[in-house]
Amino acid sequence: MRTLIAIIVLGITFQAFGQSPYQKKIRTLFTKVHYSKDFNTELWELTKSTKIDNPTVYAYKCLYYIMNAKYVFWAHNKMETSKLEEAN
Repeated sequence: MRTLIAIIVLGITFQAFGQSPYQKKIRTLFTKVHYSKDFNTELWELTKSTKIDNPTVYAYKCLYYIMNAKYVFWAHNKMETSKLEEAN
């Protein structure tokens, strides 16, 4: 009986602390986003449909908006770019 309970507890623990492959992909992109706009675009493709109910992935979506400003030169264009993409 103890063995069965230990197996169940271990299974729940691994499931709770494990990451989905989707989140692992986003996390690896997080480390590469500042190198190239292509990585930033890929991050957008993975997170564009995310809502606030998934706060971890939503934070990476916000990172996209912040890093996207890096690739726009003029300050007023940076604001317009984030507003246009936020509306989409």
